[in-house]
Amino acid sequence: MSILVVQMIGATVMTMRVYALYDRSRHVLAMLVFLAVGAVAVALWVVPSIPSSSPPAMTQEPRIGCPDQGFATSDQALYFSVVWGGQLLFDVVVFGLTLWRSVYARNPGGRNISDALLRDGSLYFAAMSAANVGNILTLLVANNNVKNVAGSFINV
Repeated sequence: MSILVVQMIGATVMTMRVYALYDRSRHVLAMLVFLAVGAVAVALWVVPSIPSSSPPAMTQEPRIGCPDQGFATSDQALYFSVVWGGQLLFDVVVFGLTLWRSVYARNPGGRNISDALLRDGSLYFAAMSAANVGNILTLLVANNNVKNVAGSFINV
């Protein structure tokens, strides 16, 4: 549940940033609030549905990550990837809106596009979106022992 609170704080900050970037457009605010509420609703619906699993059997395979935290079955990983997909959708929309405003807004003082991207935070949103894609791919493709290791990085 603490992960949800951390993600909501991050989404609130990103929403305020984009809302200010678009000169307090209510349409942009409504869209971002709708996406955020939708992502939270999906998470609150999916998380209780995640099937429980028994502890993994002892194998010769090396254990990676924190004890009892890195293991997830393929069924559980599918549910986790749906939850992270909602966060990814929100991050991609924020990235797209920020990039759009950065590219098409007039740059005072003749600044180039890289200055605008750094100033408006587009590169941060691109990095977070790429990290979310990596997390979802890890959940869907990796071995059961390492499916959850990327989640901690995404929450920071």
